[in-house]
Amino acid sequence: MAVFLYRAFRFGEKISSVLDNAIFYKGPRPEPKIISYTNSAGNLISMLAYPGQVILFVEPSTPINTVQVLINENGGTILSQIPVLGFYLVQVPVGGEANFISTICQNSIVLHVSLNSIFTLKSSYVVDLSDTGVIDLSELIVALLSSPDPNASTIIALVENFINNHGDLVENEMNQITGLINKLKVNVSSPEWVSKPEYVPLDITLRSLAALIAGAELNNQNLIINMSFGPVAITESEEEFNNDALMLEQIKEQYRSYLYLLGNSEWVAKGKVLLVIAAGNEDIQLIENGNVTKSKRYNLTPILNDLRNEFGPLMDYVIFCGALDNSTGKIADYAVYGDGVIYGYPRNPGSSICCTPM
Repeated sequence: MAVFLYRAFRFGEKISSVLDNAIFYKGPRPEPKIISYTNSAGNLISMLAYPGQVILFVEPSTPINTVQVLINENGGTILSQIPVLGFYLVQVPVGGEANFISTICQNSIVLHVSLNSIFTLKSSYVVDLSDTGVIDLSELIVALLSSPDPNASTIIALVENFINNHGDLVENEMNQITGLINKLKVNVSSPEWVSKPEYVPLDITLRSLAALIAGAELNNQNLIINMSFGPVAITESEEEFNNDALMLEQIKEQYRSYLYLLGNSEWVAKGKVLLVIAAGNEDIQLIENGNVTKSKRYNLTPILNDLRNEFGPLMDYVIFCGALDNSTGKIADYAVYGDGVIYGYPRNPGSSICCTPM
């Protein structure tokens, strides 16, 4: 099921342009699996992703019908779209993901194309953008576009999967840094799989960022988005597991989707949005028979340098935060970002440090 957002919810005559002609997919999802494809850099990489689903970014000025024709000609169907930001979630034949990506990326309007990958990592929350369907879509959008503090010049949004009270721990850190100010909490988990409730689908994360930006623009407010989870590079091949450069390319590919979304937003270009990625506990995992048999940490510095070279000033609107060990004063064993990252001491050793500049 897909729902047109801009037709359903109006606030007088004020309508957020970011969500014009937007569609959010709320239909069934297949069981994730490891899928391989060749990315725009020419690297063959594998990701845990939804079979038959592809993330596509095009030039935002491209007419919707032009994108539809391009997708249809290559055997795809649009599931979700945020045309103002050039974002589309596309259904393609299962097993045909790699062929669709390699073909469509050759078109000049295409900025980025990748699999609809999975991020890995219940308290109360305001907005549910997960696949539970427990909140009516009209309530969801009203909540997203309603500022938690209409009089504030800046609002904070906490994007989380809220597993094992992690969201509460992060919010507690934020409260001690920023004070007890209102925050908009967004749940992007995928709890339809009881065995893997920590899954965070990439398309749900992207649409939550888009809706938050839309709300901030509508209310003429600055927006700080805190995300305390990050991508995990997953493979079923030990040869790939031992190829650090290849596995880091998988991580980089997922961050590119964030950056293309931000880069296509006028509100971001005006310096009104800051994305804070306060995690630092991503790793590389080898999966055998459905279980993690090996894992290792990595230094994010090469990725940050590559993304800075690729996206330039846009990286000024993204901050990466890591954590120090209170007892040693050194980088915590789970914080793997490396150099060029803001570090702080978590007051609660069990949580990620929250870096939220005001």
